[in-house]
Amino acid sequence: GAAKAAFLKEKELKEREKEDFLKEMEMKERKIVLVSHPYNLYDNYVNLGVKEKLEKLGAQPIFIDEVPINEIQSPESEIRNEGYPKFHWEFGKEIMEKIDTLLNYNIAGAIEISSFQCGCDAVLKEFVEKKFKQNKIPFLYLLIDEHTGEAGIQTRLEAFMDTI
Repeated sequence: GAAKAAFLKEKELKEREKEDFLKEMEMKERKIVLVSHPYNLYDNYVNLGVKEKLEKLGAQPIFIDEVPINEIQSPESEIRNEGYPKFHWEFGKEIMEKIDTLLNYNIAGAIEISSFQCGCDAVLKEFVEKKFKQNKIPFLYLLIDEHTGEAGIQTRLEAFMDTI
């Protein structure tokens, strides 16, 4: 019935998202993965237009939630997962799995956007940063609060892009 149709539609949508992701990975631009909660990634008021700023600097931003999770974990990915604990938050586990998927592609850099006083982000940041640095992928951490200004974000993004 309706439940089966919904599951099939979800499966179809996930396949389409996976195809879109693979097309993005084939593009030539410098790919910068943006790691954060969807409410930070998709709200330009909160993130001060980070995606658009990166595009103007010649980067191709990829939101972490666009990255498909491998349904079947390979033995290789199991080895990679040894460096982080069992997270209390499902979000943390999902982010680390998506980063493992991204490591199979040519990523120029990674930026984590965090809301001030987010407990999950405070714990996750260390593991996200370690994972990218172990794989020699430049990493920038942006902490966003009510005092964060447009000029400060722009300057940090420009400096980050200059290192890539």
